[in-house]
Amino acid sequence: FSTALLPHPALHFPLPLSECAPTWVADHGHEPVFFGEGFGDGSGLFNKTHLTRRCGWSVVSAVALETVSKGHAAVKAFAPLTGPLQEVPLAEAYALLFFLKNLVPKENGEATFYTDCAWVALSIEAGRQHCTHACAVGADIWLKIFGAIDEIFGETRGLLQVKKVRAHTSF
Repeated sequence: FSTALLPHPALHFPLPLSECAPTWVADHGHEPVFFGEGFGDGSGLFNKTHLTRRCGWSVVSAVALETVSKGHAAVKAFAPLTGPLQEVPLAEAYALLFFLKNLVPKENGEATFYTDCAWVALSIEAGRQHCTHACAVGADIWLKIFGAIDEIFGETRGLLQVKKVRAHTSF
């Protein structure tokens, strides 16, 4: 549309949200926190132009308690990705950030986050310097992620595991 007589139709499309409160679903009277393990995912509606792409994220924590069947998704949260850059890997990273901000580690201090996004798992492995330098994609989100890791785990950062799982498979 660079030489057309009419303006690009995406110019009138609503902008991505600048802020949005997540939706929590806590079954069986659970608090809206994640207990030790979480499963995150991001998704996006891909259109022909990046101006109309919208992404979102979700996190689920499955626990095994007497009142809950094993593996039951006891706590869930989801929301649209905020901000102008709407990319699925950023939504996946935001799911990790949200998990960390609402995490109650296991009794031994460990926590595990499962993601199907190799970029998230490899970025955590690569470390803070790799993710937060001036040219890093999503450096602002990674600064918050590593800040949350430092706040929760301190010097024992090895207690957090971010594991890559296969995407879109069933057992």
